[in-house]
Amino acid sequence: MAKNYGYVMPYIGIVNNLIPSMLHLRFNKEDWQWQEAFTKSEDSLAPWEKHVYRRLKSFFDPSIQYFSFQTSGSTGKAKNISIQRAQILASAQASLTFFKLTPGQRVLLCLSTEHIGGCMLLYRAILGQLEVFVTEPSRSVYCETAVDFTSLVPLQFHALRKNNPEQFNQLGTILLGGSPIDQDTESFIQSLNNKVYQSFGMTETVSHIALRKVGSESAYTCLPNVFVAKGDQDRLL
Repeated sequence: MAKNYGYVMPYIGIVNNLIPSMLHLRFNKEDWQWQEAFTKSEDSLAPWEKHVYRRLKSFFDPSIQYFSFQTSGSTGKAKNISIQRAQILASAQASLTFFKLTPGQRVLLCLSTEHIGGCMLLYRAILGQLEVFVTEPSRSVYCETAVDFTSLVPLQFHALRKNNPEQFNQLGTILLGGSPIDQDTESFIQSLNNKVYQSFGMTETVSHIALRKVGSESAYTCLPNVFVAKGDQDRLL
């Protein structure tokens, strides 16, 4: 499996010139003023907020070129791996391009930034200068303000369908990843007004590398500048 990271180089300069005060993040209805937050102690933060804080702080530190994540264990025993900053920027920009997300659009972050899915949504928002609504990671997803984009795992999606289906009207485009979806879920998605994309990828590939629009596509489309090939026993390279 090959990725071309060369095209992301212009964006490295953009990110290095961003300052935290340019970000608009809302935590449970409260605006976080990041130009002040970076000088504060973590003691006042909830555990899940600390993960967001640390991810942001490391992203804005140009001396940090590698970011640590734990794999899910889907390809073997779970382990810690390091991902290069250039790889993260390339993946984030590819997703922004695929979904046509533009500065000022709103995204909901309801996944833990401990893991690659939530962390990459945060980093896409930084690179794309998006407005981020951050909620505590939970099986129950709720957002008072309509957003243009969010990422969910199937557990959250099924809980919304069962307990609060009207929330789908608030969520815009949905990226659904983490595990396969069954035919019943696929049929339900076709009844929604949302565009729902199923992802293909893992921590080792810096989140998704290919996407399928549920309900209208049977095959996955690779992200821009992502290339795959088949090796022995039809395994992806």
